[in-house]
Amino acid sequence: MTLGAGVDATVSNLGFLGTNVPLAIGRNVVRVRAQDAVGNVREQSIDVIRTAVGANRIVAVSGDGQSGAARSELPRSFDVQALDAEGAPIAGHPIQVDVLRGSGAIRSSAQADRPDGVTPARNLTLVTNEDGLARVWLTLGHDTRPASDAVRFRGDAMAEDVVFTATALTGPAVSLGLYGTAGTQFVATNSTPVEALMAQAIDAHGNPVSEALVTFRVGQGDAKFDARSAPQGILRDNGQAIDIRTDRLGVATVRPSTGMTAGAIRIDATLADLPTASATFQLASLARKSGPTSLGGVVMDHDGTPIAGVRLSIDRTPLSLLTGADGTFQFPEQVPPGKIDLFVDGRLVQFLRDGIAHEYPALHFEMPIVQGQQNQLPHPIYLPAVSIGRATVVGGNQDVDVTMPGFEGFSMRVRANSVTFPDGTRQGPIVVNAVNADRLPMVPLGTAGQFAGIGWTIQPTNTRFDPPIEVRIPNTEGLAPGRTLPIFQWDHDLAVFVPMGHGTVNEDGTQIVSDPGSGISKAGWGGGGPPPPPPNDGDNQCPVRCPSGIDGRATAAAITISANGNTTDQFLPQPAAGGTTSVAFTSSVTGTCPTQTITWTMGDGTTLTGASVTHNYSGPGDFNVNATLTCGACCAGASDTIRVAVIEVKYARSTACDGFDGKPSPPWLLVATGRTNTADATIDPSTAATDVDFKSLNTGFATVSPATASASPQVVTVTGVAKGDTEIESKNGTSSTFGSFKVAVKDRITKRVTIHAITEENDDVQTIPVGRGIPNQLCLRGGTNLTVDGTVTGDDVLVPGVPGPPPTAATVHTGPDGICNSTGSGDDVQVLPVGNGQPSGSCVGVGANGFRDTVVLALLGDDVASGSSTGVDSGPNGKCETAANTTNLVPTQVPNAATLQNHLNNDYWGKQTNVHFTVSARSQNVNFDLDRNGKLADPYLVSATWVEVDALRAAAQDTSADYNVYFVRNYEYPVALAERPRGESWIGDSKTASVYVITSHELGHLLGNLPDTLTDNRDLMNKWIDGLSGCRIPQTEWNQANP
Repeated sequence: MTLGAGVDATVSNLGFLGTNVPLAIGRNVVRVRAQDAVGNVREQSIDVIRTAVGANRIVAVSGDGQSGAARSELPRSFDVQALDAEGAPIAGHPIQVDVLRGSGAIRSSAQADRPDGVTPARNLTLVTNEDGLARVWLTLGHDTRPASDAVRFRGDAMAEDVVFTATALTGPAVSLGLYGTAGTQFVATNSTPVEALMAQAIDAHGNPVSEALVTFRVGQGDAKFDARSAPQGILRDNGQAIDIRTDRLGVATVRPSTGMTAGAIRIDATLADLPTASATFQLASLARKSGPTSLGGVVMDHDGTPIAGVRLSIDRTPLSLLTGADGTFQFPEQVPPGKIDLFVDGRLVQFLRDGIAHEYPALHFEMPIVQGQQNQLPHPIYLPAVSIGRATVVGGNQDVDVTMPGFEGFSMRVRANSVTFPDGTRQGPIVVNAVNADRLPMVPLGTAGQFAGIGWTIQPTNTRFDPPIEVRIPNTEGLAPGRTLPIFQWDHDLAVFVPMGHGTVNEDGTQIVSDPGSGISKAGWGGGGPPPPPPNDGDNQCPVRCPSGIDGRATAAAITISANGNTTDQFLPQPAAGGTTSVAFTSSVTGTCPTQTITWTMGDGTTLTGASVTHNYSGPGDFNVNATLTCGACCAGASDTIRVAVIEVKYARSTACDGFDGKPSPPWLLVATGRTNTADATIDPSTAATDVDFKSLNTGFATVSPATASASPQVVTVTGVAKGDTEIESKNGTSSTFGSFKVAVKDRITKRVTIHAITEENDDVQTIPVGRGIPNQLCLRGGTNLTVDGTVTGDDVLVPGVPGPPPTAATVHTGPDGICNSTGSGDDVQVLPVGNGQPSGSCVGVGANGFRDTVVLALLGDDVASGSSTGVDSGPNGKCETAANTTNLVPTQVPNAATLQNHLNNDYWGKQTNVHFTVSARSQNVNFDLDRNGKLADPYLVSATWVEVDALRAAAQDTSADYNVYFVRNYEYPVALAERPRGESWIGDSKTASVYVITSHELGHLLGNLPDTLTDNRDLMNKWIDGLSGCRIPQTEWNQANP
């Protein structure tokens, strides 16, 4: 279905809804075009006038377009505002509010408006408040389709009306009935029925339920289901059962296959979710035979009198005959097997009744025929007497109202120039006669098998009406105003009853009137859809009729329900960890209700019956509970609705480092005095958000806003008033809490910290190069022959001997490298071993700092340390093998003081504990490395000595600071250490996390003697913070840091 400007409408249950249709200022022609599944098209147009801004007007504020269960109250009100030409609110203006569509009711206050003291209001007059606002709450009607319910607001001297629409949703299927003509039929063996077996699922209010699971099962006889029985069906029990989902009309359709054995077959259909809801199909399986195929039956008047002389013929055959004196007929042979069209023509039978000419109508009747069998109609063919002497001429230039004597409240309005008779003429007589609703020649659609109230026949058949005839039917069922029924007509071309739109119960409850654009377009049989009338017992008179407006003998029935003893909406907390909430419901009935049945829809898909019921709700949810009172066939029932909201409120923060601890139950939030912090409240169900209030249990410590949530999630702001603990609860009025969180309000604490960049200075002097010795040392001396017999090599120096007197021997001395490279021979004396130098040479000297910074490593040679202030000497080999330490150990990971202060105060301790830091920085050279291993000794685990940290403290401590943090190049422990009694921490470069995170972690040890934790990777104080970079400070820690 398409509306103008290309807007596609939603179509369901004989209704449609198009939204967001663009309208220009002034007159608009909206064309509606409908097309069915086989391509048939119909169009209509309506004029809509849009008024420009600049006049007094009513505007919609909120509430449009909601949906909810049928007969339940919508969660949000319909709100409008009256505005003047300049857009300012108009206070004190009367507003008329009317239910335009649907059988619902409206209220303007906490209690239902009942103008007559009993029946909920459908029309109210309100007065706008000081903001120009007016509002009502709508309880939806029984019927479900797009925009099933509509409420109009209008005011005097207002430019236009405001109409709100809402959609009632179909409830769970609670009953199952036969649909159409297939309840009883003949079928041949080893075949399938001509008419499919159809069962319709309907909810508690008579609306068809789609997607309901229906199980068809063979209860008796030789039959089964197979893959051809139903598309998408699921076979079970070797073909003895099949599961089928209902279609958009709530109908499940199946064709079983009969076996070779003739006999009675019973097919039972049940709702899978409610096995007590069932329908039964009876098939008479007849064996196919060779031989004559016959057909017999009987034709009767509506009063059960046989009719003689009625002509019967079978389409597409020469077979034709007249009924006998007893109304029976028999085609003895040559009846074609399969589905036949039996034409029944009673127009030749004419007579006078009460002085008025009558005749019987003609009709087509379809039925299955089994080959070789004596086929029999399953029931009589009833023909109503048509009073041709009471014909009414229609089709002229005036509208004509056609009535039926004896049926007060029934009429048909035939529009001027709307008639086309079968012969093409445009004006002539028609006759409308009543038909007993339970004696129709064809079975109408629906589970009742008959029409509600009055059925009719219009003759001559196939006369057409455009626009359709407006039909008014007496509301003999006492249906509520606004309730709708489908209007059906028999289509002789399609051989089926066709829904032609809806009829709606008028506001005084006396008639069902076909909706605009709906009605009868072809003459023939027709009527209003289910529910059916009382049984045809001869006079159909009820001992008591309700409400009293019909005959004054009774007061209308009313029902009031309560939950846990309260008639007001209930707001209950969700139990912990998957628990259920038990609610006890009771009802109170007043007025006349001879046969009471109370059906409860619990809002979660559950249906219960009884005056009192108890139901367990699992999980949070918003449940509109409806109790429907039925009072038998003669009296109208009533209904009441109460809301039960099972609510859970959970609190969290979008980040883990905002002074919120979600681990405890309830969680905690830290707030500084005079400042605010927030928590995020997630309200489940979100539809109950505006029913949740927030309250501080001690406003002397903290206050909370907003007072009431506006949506979910809701940001809850807490303001610290004074130091102390309180709790924020969420509830509705005096209800139990739906969830809470605790608040710790802390005064500000200030700490001063000095960070030190400590450089270990190394300035030793290399007096003899590595690998060399002392130059000009005696290496080799000549023997008795006073000459050097060996070879002088390397940079050694030969010193010739002196002949005397006294003579001296030649010698070899070490050269610049100080190493003896020459090897003696003969009687030479080897003073220094080859490759050695003179021992005890001064290899490394102490620099200006007066400390030996060089470490002697035995693995590199035999050098000897000569003391902390005297350097390093060569060992026995005379070769210097130790390099002087001239490299300063400067820390590379030292935080910027301003940046660290910002992190401490805005990300960590200030934000999450209200402890604030003032950070200053120093850079110093300190010779703390007393064991000359290039590291600051760990006082506990490795070197287990305090000597070096004491030296560091003595040289660098800022005694005016609360805490001193020393950054060194290498700390002997893997990352860092803090000592609270000393107010000190030592941090080396060997870490992977941010220096700001590590520093904040160590300050935690100093601030509150906080231990390392292992419970949460997000915690700032986690033992493995170097690899995690957490930032969260939980409640136990902020209490230690700021007691």
